[in-house]
Amino acid sequence: MAIIDAQIHLWRTGTARPPHRATPYLVEDAIRDMSEAGVDGAVIHPPASWNPDSNKQAVEAVQASENPGCGLTPFAPAISLPR
Repeated sequence: MAIIDAQIHLWRTGTARPPHRATPYLVEDAIRDMSEAGVDGAVIHPPASWNPDSNKQAVEAVQASENPGCGLTPFAPAISLPR
């Protein structure tokens, strides 16, 4: 049975508030931590409130994954995402 983390945040910039970690959390960090914990995938929730570019990072993470899962993103009609 696959183990899926229901929500993770990935970000490169900005300041997160507790209970989130204070330092950026990159896709490399998530992959390492998931591997160590035996987690097979995750739903990425971009933290746009402190990193406006986090949606782009989430899309890049899913596209780069060998086993792409899913991402959760705010809907904005003016933004066009790659298909």
